[in-house]
Amino acid sequence: MTEETKHFERYKYQDLVIILYVAFALTSLPLGYKLIQFGPFIFSGAAFLVPLRSLMGDIIAEVYGYHVAKRQIINLIIAALFFAIISFAIIHLPSPSYWKHQAAFDFVLGRTIYTVPMAIAGFLIGAYINVYIVSYFRWLLKGRLFFLRSIGASISGELTQYIIVLSLLYAAVLPFDKLVKLIIFDYSLQLIFIVVVAVPASLVTTLLKRTEKIDLSGEVINFNPFKKDAK
Repeated sequence: MTEETKHFERYKYQDLVIILYVAFALTSLPLGYKLIQFGPFIFSGAAFLVPLRSLMGDIIAEVYGYHVAKRQIINLIIAALFFAIISFAIIHLPSPSYWKHQAAFDFVLGRTIYTVPMAIAGFLIGAYINVYIVSYFRWLLKGRLFFLRSIGASISGELTQYIIVLSLLYAAVLPFDKLVKLIIFDYSLQLIFIVVVAVPASLVTTLLKRTEKIDLSGEVINFNPFKKDAK
């Protein structure tokens, strides 16, 4: 049995969790421009996906470690930049004269080359806050109370991200009063979602730890975000 096979067998669900993490994040980028209304409440389409991305980040940090979660933040930023560049390039290739839907692509994907770098700023800060809080208090509490740590981390990280990202995305699209309402409604939805899924997420995390045979409650972590991970 090779070392690669041993690693795969030991961490057989790590790739799945990371794939979900990236999928929720990238899907939320174009859906951020979809506005959804329930009665008097207005939400962005991303509001239904960002909590899932945040949850996957918490699970990665809790089960596989702070440095693994930190690397996935950088990997996701690189993936988002590729998504923006490729989307911008493809939609600006010439279309046949009978193609009548270019304006829709221009509105949703044409802006990505400009908005993704802005979104990355909020994501970078918010995601680091998220994994830092989960990991620091895991060490402080010796691995206990993941559901409370996840709630606290997501509330802090998502607030930072929402203020930055939604402000940048919609500043030129919505009037200021509607932008403020969108941020408030989106963030309120996040709070509800985070609390509702905290306990099921804690059960999933416990199951993953047992399945993967990982216990990082005593992990020694250097929380400097600019320090290269030790190999």
